[in-house]
Amino acid sequence: MLSYGLLSCAREKHTAVYLDQAGVAWLDTVPTPSDLSSPEERAEYRLLHYWDGLVFTDETYTHDADFMSRVFDRYVSQLPEVDSATAYPAVMDLMRRAEADSVAYYVFTHLADGLYERGDYESYLPFARAIIASDYSSEDDKMIPEYQLSLVLKNRPGTPAADFTYNTLDGVSSMKSLLGVRPLILFFYNVPCHTCHRVMADIQSSETLSAAISACKLSVLTVDKMGPLEKWTRSVKDELPKGWIHGYNYTDLHDTDLYNIKGVPTIYLLDKDGTVLIREASVASLEQWCLANLSL
Repeated sequence: MLSYGLLSCAREKHTAVYLDQAGVAWLDTVPTPSDLSSPEERAEYRLLHYWDGLVFTDETYTHDADFMSRVFDRYVSQLPEVDSATAYPAVMDLMRRAEADSVAYYVFTHLADGLYERGDYESYLPFARAIIASDYSSEDDKMIPEYQLSLVLKNRPGTPAADFTYNTLDGVSSMKSLLGVRPLILFFYNVPCHTCHRVMADIQSSETLSAAISACKLSVLTVDKMGPLEKWTRSVKDELPKGWIHGYNYTDLHDTDLYNIKGVPTIYLLDKDGTVLIREASVASLEQWCLANLSL
């Protein structure tokens, strides 16, 4: 990792901003040195020095919610360009600088929490770790990021999905019993959820997904995590798609945090060995994966 010296914002009298053609203010960032030739080095430099133009005690900008949200999102968009060994210390340095002003620090913790809420978990990780590691944060301040971090680390893309049992109309089975043959769509829902049934219908009406399911190149397991059992039983018989596997599990999924299910439906895509490919998948992302990886 490059060892650039980070500029001290305390030397600046005013935050460096510029206006775009629409008159919108943006944080003015330092130019990337021309002697950095590799894309990795240039991306690392941009990330490490992104906030050099911000005076963290400049309330005109750090207390401006629209401005901070805008420039924060641009910063976050650069995180995927570097590896975690670079992203974490860069975010640590950002949060350390933000300690110069209590409101600025709160603004950044609030913006970081927004990453979790919108499901950008990989970007949220370094912020959660930085807040938890900081002596500036109180123990109460750390409670939410500690809990959310524990959820984010579960069933991440590239890791094995947690196994669980579920009831079917024919008895008890386990998620892992479906693995080893074909990829699996894991569809968490509850019976009264109208959006859940609409998304199920979208999967059925998708030419790509329906072809993959019909050709036995993709399986679907729906799991009702809320109940009640009687409504689920009627729904399986009368409403749910035929040819899919339908399960019910209240204890493991409703009463524990085995999976990070913020709302329903929540969809995972697993490969045939049970490794998470996509977390919080959409119908579009499922279609894209199938088109890229299955012969249909």
